[in-house]
Amino acid sequence: MGIVIQQSVKNTLSTYIGFAIGALNTLVFYTHFMSASDYGIVALMLSIATVGAPFMLFGSHQMLIRFYPKYSGVDQAKLLTLSLLIPIVMSSVFGIALYFFQESLLRFVQSDSTLTPYFLWDVYFIAVFMAFFEYFYALSRSQLKSVFGNFAKEVLHRLLIALGLVGYSFEWLDFHSFIILLMAIYGLRMLLMLVYSLRATTINWSLKLSNFKRTHLVYALVMLMGSAAALVILEVDKIMINMYLDLDQVAYYTVAVFIATLVAVPFRAMHQITLPITAQLIANKDLKGLSDLYKKSSLNLSIVTALILILLLVNIDNLYLLIPEAYSQAIFVVYLLGISKFLDASLGINNAIINNSPYYAYVLGFGVILAILTVLFNMWLLPIYGIVGAAYASLFALFIYNVLKLVLVMINYKMQPYSYKTILVVVLTVIIYLTVTNMSSASNNYIDMLLKSFVTLFVFVGISYKMNLSSSFNHLIDRILRRN
Repeated sequence: MGIVIQQSVKNTLSTYIGFAIGALNTLVFYTHFMSASDYGIVALMLSIATVGAPFMLFGSHQMLIRFYPKYSGVDQAKLLTLSLLIPIVMSSVFGIALYFFQESLLRFVQSDSTLTPYFLWDVYFIAVFMAFFEYFYALSRSQLKSVFGNFAKEVLHRLLIALGLVGYSFEWLDFHSFIILLMAIYGLRMLLMLVYSLRATTINWSLKLSNFKRTHLVYALVMLMGSAAALVILEVDKIMINMYLDLDQVAYYTVAVFIATLVAVPFRAMHQITLPITAQLIANKDLKGLSDLYKKSSLNLSIVTALILILLLVNIDNLYLLIPEAYSQAIFVVYLLGISKFLDASLGINNAIINNSPYYAYVLGFGVILAILTVLFNMWLLPIYGIVGAAYASLFALFIYNVLKLVLVMINYKMQPYSYKTILVVVLTVIIYLTVTNMSSASNNYIDMLLKSFVTLFVFVGISYKMNLSSSFNHLIDRILRRN
């Protein structure tokens, strides 16, 4: 766990810095400098691009992480070449299709809102830049070098976007110029990741792809479906909100999603490094090491994400006082999505186990079920409950999806991540939340947030430490106390 902890700490730090900048962008700059409808356009654009990028990748980045450690020499060179050719071909196919079907696609996406003719091309180029960034990031992760890529993914583009929004507020940029700048930022991030991956790894290329195993392409296809299904849950709700409601509601929902995503930061940071390590454990058939990593990752992530969830929810009303009042109609969305993020993180390395196991093909079936359920839940709940209905749809679909993945690992590896300590974490979370939310509120909004945060942090960390819920957690607290 040494390299996991070392890089996870660095990744967590850069991820939280990125989220701090993202919070500034989302809660201040976007909401105060842009109209809700313009922000809705930006959010819709990024959502469509995020969904489109995995189809351009076609699972090539995950195929690279899965099989790179198993090869050397010529076979490794063939894998690198094939994995790079896939996104090149797929992005070209998408570009040609967009050229011929642009008007029809624009009518389908925009519903009753007004989008510019170049909207889909903006989306296309952002998706291309996202896809190739992920490929080169996977290349560096395959050799257990994830820190720079995580910084570029979480911090760099948000910082540049913040500067762009400041320029927009001073009217140095109009809306169209800001969109062009947005594309340029994602393009720059991709180029920096390309340069880093080429310098950080020893890369050989081979155009001789003969005798390459068909299982590699099958794996890539399955990973594509799994990734697409996961992103359907995360992004399709914004697209469907635009179809059923309006762009203002997309903006309100986007802010709530960002706030709730704060709960998932530790999971995202640890996942970057545990994925290739899980691949090595499975390749070496080290089931004991795999089980230990599974349980430790689940418990530690449950503790950390539970703490973040409580801190978020006890301050949610105060937090929404900092942004325009219209956005507050999405407060309950934060509750629902925050719970779903906690449930997701509590599975630990479950996703990594499945993706690197012989049973990865099940992801395809689960993904189809997930996509269908997400769309159906949104069609059912959006017209009734508005954006809260979209949050319910995400929670229900994610819960079913995670149960299926949990059962798959239990059946085939005879292991599961939970223990009685997981129940203690949940009980402790509920009790502290109810206690702090019933405290008397301070008259000043900022003082109230500080007081509630301090009480929550002190009580949760203190009780968790005394109960020895996690030896890793206690060891971290001991190190912090010794430094002080």
